[in-house]
Amino acid sequence: MTLRKPAQYGLAAIAAIAAGILGFWLNFQSLAPESAPAGIDALWRAQLQDLNGRPIPMSSFKGRPVIVNFWASWCGPCIEEMPDFQRASQSDAGKKAAFVGIGIDYAKNMRPFADKLNITYTLLESGAQGLDLVRAAGNPSGALPFTLMFDASGKLIGQKLGRLDYTELTQWLAKL
Repeated sequence: MTLRKPAQYGLAAIAAIAAGILGFWLNFQSLAPESAPAGIDALWRAQLQDLNGRPIPMSSFKGRPVIVNFWASWCGPCIEEMPDFQRASQSDAGKKAAFVGIGIDYAKNMRPFADKLNITYTLLESGAQGLDLVRAAGNPSGALPFTLMFDASGKLIGQKLGRLDYTELTQWLAKL
């Protein structure tokens, strides 16, 4: 019987951790979809309310690039990424696109959160039924945050499940 040296166990552990991190990273990387999910039309047909109760048809955002971010005020990664979305929306490249945050939440919860973070891009309330939109848009788990990128014609050209940071958002904007 051959005894292994402690260094061999350390290398095996590092390899296992690295494989796990790589798998996690690949799972959550931004992927250009092969084709749009069949339910993406439901998103464009949806009419949601802004935080003041005004109805806003999602179709009104067609005609320019759009980044749609599904989020909730109770979602930790969503809270972490929103300042980056705000910053990206105010950048020169970001001003060429519409940023839309669809809250799987209610305006009474979203309004104080948006005020605290000085969010100026469009926030829409979907309530719990927003999870149906998330699933129809290609996220069967309904996990948040979930972000979609559309070109000016409304064609889905990118998506990511998980937190986006400012660097990733600027890379997305460069594709538009």
